[in-house]
Amino acid sequence: MKKVKSTPKKKITKKASTPKKRVSNRKYPPKKCEKADCEIIFIPTSKKQKYCTRQHQIDQNNDNRTEREAPGRNLEKIYRHNEQILKKLKEACERLKKSVISLDYLNIENYYHGYNTDSTINSQTGNTVGWSYHYGLEGFNKEKQQFIIHYRENYLI
Repeated sequence: MKKVKSTPKKKITKKASTPKKRVSNRKYPPKKCEKADCEIIFIPTSKKQKYCTRQHQIDQNNDNRTEREAPGRNLEKIYRHNEQILKKLKEACERLKKSVISLDYLNIENYYHGYNTDSTINSQTGNTVGWSYHYGLEGFNKEKQQFIIHYRENYLI
């Protein structure tokens, strides 16, 4: 009996297809790029195209987002600023073994009054505590303009 040699099977490799750029048969009138500082006039490939390049679209969207989010960022800076001041003054009070701080110290440090992330009522004194994330400021003696600084653990931001 004669052995028949089998022919090895060829491995078929599929070529990765390159995506074809869609070309429209429609013709659109030239228009100016909508990016703020771009003066290029281009011929759009679709009715919805607003920018001459993809990079100009990205840049303009980033600029719009920056402008839209600016007020929130400014508030966040004030909250963080107040928190750092309260942290600094709380540590100073602990070093000096004081429990009350004067309004003058807050003014020297440029504390922004009225900017709090949230507020609670102290169950022992009944006074409002205005929080700047982890640190809170409670009015202690309104005639002498004295305050107590509180630290809140496990504060979720």
